Amino acid sequence: MKGDSLVCFSDGNRRGYFHLRDGKVVVKPKYQHAWVFSEGLAAVDENGRVKFINPQGEVATIRNESIRCRDSWLRLRNLGM
Repeated sequence: MKGDSLVCFSDGNRRGYFHLRDGKVVVKPKYQHAWVFSEGLAAVDENGRVKFINPQGEVATIRNESIRCRDSWLRLRNLGM
């Protein structure tokens, strides 16, 4: 899946993502916390607010009230997306 080849890295203070194949930075480090991409999305913490981003670093719009996470469901509440 697109995005799953992105690797999270830290500049010592903030986190971003680079491409596994060529090492180019795709998402500049600006997040306090960042998690791995899975199925095209990654969770990031920007100023205490967790968001989901796509491989271009854009905030993903989630249209459903719940999403499937492996073997369980995650219920989303007013995440401001």
